[in-house]
Amino acid sequence: MIMDDEIGEYLQNSLDFAADSLYCEWCYVIDLDKQTFEVYQGFNTEPLPETDRFYYMEEKSREASRWIGEKYHPVRFVRSWSFDELPTEEEFLGAFKEEGDE
Repeated sequence: MIMDDEIGEYLQNSLDFAADSLYCEWCYVIDLDKQTFEVYQGFNTEPLPETDRFYYMEEKSREASRWIGEKYHPVRFVRSWSFDELPTEEEFLGAFKEEGDE
């Protein structure tokens, strides 16, 4: 969708923002080594497992949470797709629908 967008899209590397899941609602990773598109969700109040991509940011996340008195952790992995099986826009949005969403 980004490549074929008629007006063009600007992507910015804000890796450290993934540690602040209170404000970082969603995080998208394009992993060229694994050839996957990964989706991570914010508002995460559970510690990450050591196997998670953003586990190394737990300390940075604790520092940020200390200032606001909340216990947030880095964004949490939700879903991934291989480059060969990327979803349509409708499938992508449908993968994250919650009960009551239209």
